[in-house]
Amino acid sequence: MIRTLDETITFYKKKYELLKNYDNLKAEEYRELYNWLIDYKRLKAKEESEETQKEINTILEKRNQNHNRWDMIKETSKKLEDNSIEDIEKIKECIYKNR
Repeated sequence: MIRTLDETITFYKKKYELLKNYDNLKAEEYRELYNWLIDYKRLKAKEESEETQKEINTILEKRNQNHNRWDMIKETSKKLEDNSIEDIEKIKECIYKNR
């Protein structure tokens, strides 16, 4: 039983090889079938590679968005940290002045 596209191509190619010396008309039909299937396989592979590339681009875009989000969080926390340090320094100054 034929299960895959490659097996089907191989099947039709073998049929062509067997018949090409005996029945040219039938052999040509099998040759056309396996050539058509090879073309179909190439087109399908091209479509799949385009879909795969789209998926990769989507994943990269999401990753970049996440990195941007994390960068924003880091910047904000750094600003808060800097502000906190400044506030602490101001408090220290006030304490030393009031002594």
